[in-house]
Amino acid sequence: MFYQQTYNDINGYKKHLKSLIGSTVQCNFGGPEKGKGTLLRVGLDYCVLQCDEQVYYYPLHHIKGYTFIRETDDLEGNENEGDNTNKNNSNNKNSTYPVIVPGRRFVDVIDRLKGRKVQFNKGPNKVKGTVVGRDPNHIILEVNDEVLYASIFHIQSMCCDHCKSNNN
Repeated sequence: MFYQQTYNDINGYKKHLKSLIGSTVQCNFGGPEKGKGTLLRVGLDYCVLQCDEQVYYYPLHHIKGYTFIRETDDLEGNENEGDNTNKNNSNNKNSTYPVIVPGRRFVDVIDRLKGRKVQFNKGPNKVKGTVVGRDPNHIILEVNDEVLYASIFHIQSMCCDHCKSNNN
C-alpha cells in the first residue's frame, strides 16, 4: 500500500512539474532541503532545479510539496522600470548554461557521476565525497579516504561540482 501511494505521488508530481519546466519553483517549504530556482528537467523519479550557481537533483519521493513562483512576485520591489528590462537583467545574470547530467532515472545520473565530487542532502545531514560506484541500494562514496555506503532511498537532494570542474 505504501509503495502504491508513493508511486502515485511521484506520477502526480511528474505530470505537474513537467508543465513548469523553465519556470521558477520552490521544492519543499522549509528546512535545509528547501530549494527555490528554475526547474530545468523532470526525469522518471527526480527533478533538476537550478538554485543560484548550483544545480540540485531532487528525488521525487522526497519532495513534500512544491509551488510555482510568478515572475512578478520576485519583481515587486521594482517600480515602473519596465517588465522587459527586469526580466532581461535577471535572465542575463547567469550568462553560462547549467550543466545537467543526463539520465532517465536518479540512479542513471549517479552512474554518470562516477569519479565526480557530489554533495548529498543539505544542512546537518549533508555528505560530501567522490562517487566510486553503486549497488542496487547504495551509492558508494569516498569521503576522507574512507568508503561510505549511502542509502539511495534516503538521499533528499544532490548537487555536483560542475562549476569548479571542467571535465565532461
